[in-house]
Amino acid sequence: MSDIRIVEVPFELGAGTVGASLGIEALKAAAINRKSNIFLRHRAVHQDVGFNFLEQDVEHAWAKYISRIRDVITKTANTVSQVLEDGNFPVVLAGDHSTAAGSIAGVLQAYPNDRIGVIWIDAHGDLHTPYTSPSGNLHGMTLAIASGLDNTAVKRRDIKPETSGQWQKLKGTMPDNRLSLDDVMFIGVREVEPEEEHIMNKHNIPRLSVKEFRENPYWVKEQVEDHFKDCDRIYISFDVDSMDPSVSSGTGTPVPGGLSVEDAIALNVMLLKISKVCCWEMVEINPLLDEKNKMAEAGVSILERVLLTLSDR
Repeated sequence: MSDIRIVEVPFELGAGTVGASLGIEALKAAAINRKSNIFLRHRAVHQDVGFNFLEQDVEHAWAKYISRIRDVITKTANTVSQVLEDGNFPVVLAGDHSTAAGSIAGVLQAYPNDRIGVIWIDAHGDLHTPYTSPSGNLHGMTLAIASGLDNTAVKRRDIKPETSGQWQKLKGTMPDNRLSLDDVMFIGVREVEPEEEHIMNKHNIPRLSVKEFRENPYWVKEQVEDHFKDCDRIYISFDVDSMDPSVSSGTGTPVPGGLSVEDAIALNVMLLKISKVCCWEMVEINPLLDEKNKMAEAGVSILERVLLTLSDR
């Protein structure tokens, strides 16, 4: 068994609300509260993210903080790649979802000759671009960054040349063997804008619902294994907003109809038993939006089972 390395990326400039950068510390506080030693048992790699404060004034309205996010994505890619090249399994704990593009890039860098699949467990599609985004927040553009997408066929707007140039540079941080949208699967997605729907339909990206998982988890596993049968390795991204708001208010963009904590544990444990999985990530815990750190408490419950499952592989 390879050793587990916890990669910490406490970043939030891709989100629209303050607090996601505090999610990792909230998880550690929750672990202490329940007398869990998971953060003592596993070595951590802390990613320096530098300046990390949301401001009112931004240079690029439809790609906020894009140059800073490019820097952190590049650093995250190098860290994840190194962990993999050292023969270890990265468990990435990040703030907002934008830096997951760096995690994907890191897997691609480490395995340049392999076909990489992505399981996106999230309430949202994260397929927007500066041409289509309703907010300009880059945590909604992660898969577009990773796959080199512009989606101008259904654009909402033209963007400034300066923004376009920064967007091309950001997409350019991905390795030459960038992610193919043919190798993506969504689980739990339930809030999608028409521009994202266009891409999902164009690439026939499978979307498995919370209801389908609850009714027949074994069927869901079969669908996953079949979709990724030609992939060599799989990365899993777990956004806590895939869970129902009844779990906690501690995430930036909650959407009704999500997973319970028990569902989330069962789903992630089931997926991590697939031998092709080489990296797992959890994002978007925001304790400033929470009550009594409930989301981090739920996150620790999930993380404990994830780490146990990986230790048994």
